[in-house]
Order: sequence, then structure tokens, then C-alpha cells
Amino acid sequence: FDEAKGRDGRTGLVPRTGAEDELYSYPYYRMPGFGKIPWINDRKQAEKYIKAEDMETFKFREKLYRREKLADYCIGTTLFYRHDVWHRGRPLLPQQTRLVCNLVFKKTFKVRINHWSTGFARQFYNIKAILNRVAAEMERPRVGNVEHFFVKLTPFQRSVLGFPAPGDEYWNEHTLEAAKFRWGVLGMDLTPYIQALKAPQSLNNGLDSNH
Repeated sequence: FDEAKGRDGRTGLVPRTGAEDELYSYPYYRMPGFGKIPWINDRKQAEKYIKAEDMETFKFREKLYRREKLADYCIGTTLFYRHDVWHRGRPLLPQQTRLVCNLVFKKTFKVRINHWSTGFARQFYNIKAILNRVAAEMERPRVGNVEHFFVKLTPFQRSVLGFPAPGDEYWNEHTLEAAKFRWGVLGMDLTPYIQALKAPQSLNNGLDSNH
């Protein structure tokens, strides 16, 4: 609903060059808010933290920035992208605002979707501290309390919140690998999900034993 001229805030995107693109090697985990890397909503502070903690990830992200393209916009512009596209929000010029409408679409046969605005997924990122500019200024940013709470829930409890249950069609060797990087490093026991993948799928999706 605005124009980039005079306010900026253009979305940064990294186009995929093909099936063998090294920056799109699954799973995608080299980012703030994933695994043990806290979500820091400031490029300078985030990269400073990552450089000190994980030089390999820092170098990977430098490649992302070098290939980044900016999505220019004016009133009426629509940007469609999948969630597996490397992208980031960029800062506005001082004293400027950008009015947008964010929509998330899913395939009709999919039963789960998480939205960002005020949804549960947002609580994983210590959002109150971010909005108060605390996390970006902290010497040692931390992973959000909600994440630590989430990994301690049973598979059944997590499924109520939209996390795929053991035996769900979502799980395969690739999604389990991603879950290890996102949740396993924080202490989530993925054994029920791994066992259900290896065993014949039951009608209750392996939930009854996990209440």
C-alpha cells in the first residue's frame, strides 16, 4: 500500500539457480531463530553473534547477502514467494513506515498452517524483547522461553498446537533431518517420530501412548 521511493524497506530475496544450488541444500538451518541461534532482528547484531559462534554459518550467510536481490514495490505490488525461499525484511529509512497486507496460502489437502502476525509460531522468537529492542542489544542473546517449553511437551500436546504428530504424512527422512537441526539441538526427543516413520502407520498416529 506504499511506494519504496523515500522509505525503502524492500524485501531481500535470494533467487535459486537450480537443483544443485549450494545455498539451497536441505535442510535450511543457518539462520537466526533456528536451533541454538537466537532470533535477532537486526542484521549487524545477528551476524556479529553468528560470526562469534559459528564461522561456517557466517561464511554461508555472506554468500546469501552477495546474491541478494531487492524486490522494488509501489502501490498495488504483490510479491508471491514460497517459505523455502531465502528472504529477509530490510530496514526502513528513518521516520518512515510501510503498510502491507501479509497472506499465507496452503494446499487444500494440508491441515496445518502457522501465520506470523499474532500466531503461536511468532512466540518462538522472544518477540516482546525484540520489539523492546532488548535482544539486539544484549551481549548474549538467548533462545526464547517458549521454545524451551515447547520441546518439553509430549507429541500429543505439540500436535494440538499444530506440530505434526508421529506417523503424520509430513514426516520423512528429510523433514526429520530438519527437525533435528531446529528442535533436536534444543532437547526435543524425536524418537517417537523416528519410530513411527519406520513402523506401519496406525489409525491414531501414535498419539495414545503419549498423553
